[in-house]
Amino acid sequence: MQKNSMKIFLIECEVKPTIEGFNFKLGIGCEEELKILMKSLGIEKEYKEYLKNIRTALEKVSGEMNGLTHDFIVNNMMKVDLDKKSIADILKNVVDEIFGGNE
Repeated sequence: MQKNSMKIFLIECEVKPTIEGFNFKLGIGCEEELKILMKSLGIEKEYKEYLKNIRTALEKVSGEMNGLTHDFIVNNMMKVDLDKKSIADILKNVVDEIFGGNE
């Protein structure tokens, strides 16, 4: 996000493996600071209604989003050859990316 911008809402996608395949859950949320701002502005009720409307709009495309997510997991993530990549190396790469490598 740009420095002079605000995240009005966040879309989260949760994936849980099941016996049948995957269970997907889409959610709308916001950062706690934004809730405080809306309350301070006196528009907390209107903001909650806005998020409710966003959830309703998201439901209209959630099936397609779930399908795209399923395809990505099956066609990409599940095809990673963990014999060629050790879990330790993968985790090290993730930690290096998050914390800036060997600095």
